Amino acid sequence: RLKATTDVTVLRTRRIVGCTTTGAAKLRHLLKSVKAGIVIVEEAGEILESHVLSSMSSHTKHLIMIGDHQQLRPKVNVYNLTVESGRGFDLNRSLFERLIISGKFPYAVLGTQHRMHPSISTLVREIIYPHLKNHP
Repeated sequence: RLKATTDVTVLRTRRIVGCTTTGAAKLRHLLKSVKAGIVIVEEAGEILESHVLSSMSSHTKHLIMIGDHQQLRPKVNVYNLTVESGRGFDLNRSLFERLIISGKFPYAVLGTQHRMHPSISTLVREIIYPHLKNHP
């Protein structure tokens, strides 16, 4: 009990607290007492919706999701529960992807890429990112 009180005291003095979504779920009671108003989720396209939701609390005012909804999906071990199966369960569709394809939430996409050689980026631009430009 003393350790939990100390942990909360320490966390409340921090501007940023980082953890995995698994850690957030395990330490939910601790994070809830910190009363974080902003939750940032990196690689949001790869995270199950339930993991994002369990990282939030009633104190969450803003959810910022960063990632690419057109690349890797969350891992689901039962094919019949996936988008690809066509059965409608779509468990491997992330909250991030679902919100973007709904068209009801603002989002921004990368316009210019700096990391790949132009000959390599051509492969992904033709298939997935037709508006992506190479940095000069």
